[in-house]
Amino acid sequence: MSRRGLKTLKSGVQSIIGGLGDLLLPPSCAVCNALLDDPKQVVCPVCFEGFERLAQPICASCGQPCPESEFCPECKSSDPVCSIRSAFAFGGSLAEAVVKLKFESRCQLAPFFARLIFESSLPGYDLTKIDLVIPVPLHSAKLKERGFNQSALIAGQIAGLLRVPFDYLHLARSRPTESQSKMKTRFEREQNVKGAFSTTKKHPLAAKRICLIDDVVTTGSTLRACAETLTKAGAESVIATTLARTIHW
Repeated sequence: MSRRGLKTLKSGVQSIIGGLGDLLLPPSCAVCNALLDDPKQVVCPVCFEGFERLAQPICASCGQPCPESEFCPECKSSDPVCSIRSAFAFGGSLAEAVVKLKFESRCQLAPFFARLIFESSLPGYDLTKIDLVIPVPLHSAKLKERGFNQSALIAGQIAGLLRVPFDYLHLARSRPTESQSKMKTRFEREQNVKGAFSTTKKHPLAAKRICLIDDVVTTGSTLRACAETLTKAGAESVIATTLARTIHW
């Protein structure tokens, strides 16, 4: 049999096996494992109801709800290097979904999250004017341990939806850092990631309008550290977008 014939046969066998798998293992919710009526769904309606969209008005800088003024108390006294927008509040079934992606390798959630971000209304943002999409990088040791960067999976999908280049090579986490979840204050988080990011000597970042992507933002320290590095590398502008953010007020 020719090589092309073998390839066709292999493809047919894989399709049959996949079909049998769907019959034996019906599609289930990536969060709660409930059976799904529609095989195209990723999350069941009950879990999706727990995804809380961020209410407006929001802080013009960090993007968290801020009904009393243009800027939240933390951002009034600072001059942020980038603004941040998030689609949802972090908590409930959305928090469970993020954990499933990061620590249980439910990678089918990445394109689902990307679509949610892409279809969300992000005040003050025009993603059609972006030149480049970049994920917040993991340190090489953490990447080896986990096997993938969840933010890169989401960012790659968003770049495809926006039809702009996706760059995961030229921004790096140059030293390992403690998990930000272990830091109690914004100052501790800022110190933890200070100087933790760098760009390669030869990079295509100069004069680019960049969109940084992460899964969750708490204080924004990591995103600001990345944005500062990109700005020093010559980026024209940097905005940051996440699936969810922790609400402080």
